[in-house]
Order: sequence, then C-alpha cells, then structure tokens
Amino acid sequence: MSKDFFSVSKVDAFSYFNLSLSYRVNDVLTVRGSVDNLFDAKAPYPYPASGGTSVYFPGILGTYFRLGAAVNF
Repeated sequence: MSKDFFSVSKVDAFSYFNLSLSYRVNDVLTVRGSVDNLFDAKAPYPYPASGGTSVYFPGILGTYFRLGAAVNF
C-alpha cells in the first residue's frame, strides 16, 4: 500500500541550507551570488493536504543558483 495524506501521521524534521556571498569590487560595482537548498534536501512526504507547498518550494526545485550585480552611480 502506498502512502497518502491519511496514512502518514507525522513528518520528520528537515532543514534547508542556503548560502550567499556579496563582494564589493569597487565604489561602483557589487556582485552577489547565492545557492538555495545547498545539499539538495527533498521535500518531506506528504505535501500539505491544503496545497500549501510554498513551505516546501526549495525541496521541490532542488539546488538552484542566483547571480546578481549592483552598479552605483
């Protein structure tokens, strides 16, 4: 029998780890980078019955990266 919302009475604890760095190159340029869900933690099962999967969004997407820059005039 497969698990469903009714057969799972509790979800074990889990954590998502994120990392971000920012470096000011000079007075004009700052660069940023971040890694979300660094260790690729999977979303716990079951997902919320009410559809509130935004809590588990990093687990659904897996590890992802972002880069950015800011220029000051």
